[in-house]
Amino acid sequence: MLKEAKRGGCPAFRSNRVYVGELLPWIFEQMGQSTDWVADAKRSEALMKRKKLAEMEGELVDRSAVEESAGKALAEMFGELDRSFVSEFPARVVGMNEVGIRTVAVDCIEKLKAELRKKFEALQSEAAKGASDEEPV
Repeated sequence: MLKEAKRGGCPAFRSNRVYVGELLPWIFEQMGQSTDWVADAKRSEALMKRKKLAEMEGELVDRSAVEESAGKALAEMFGELDRSFVSEFPARVVGMNEVGIRTVAVDCIEKLKAELRKKFEALQSEAAKGASDEEPV
């Protein structure tokens, strides 16, 4: 790290000595971190207050709730895909030509989209109901 600082033009290296008081601020600046601790503390406090306000106004969603909803949505989608294209589709296209298979495929896809929209809307209203049932902090 010292070699990198020296190559990087750090002014802490003079007369075969290393001036730690100049080295540390230079290293932190290179890392993109401020050395103004008071300003950092005020900024952190302001960010925490902004987060708290967003939570109170319902603009901030708990990450675990989003992950849970996304997991349920994926499970629904994969289940519907399996049902449509593994269970139902092959039986509907037996003996058909390419145009007939394409027509059935388009029909299956449109039905799948409609079914997924319904299920996603149900998941969305379930999540909204769960959010409104939570007690305010």
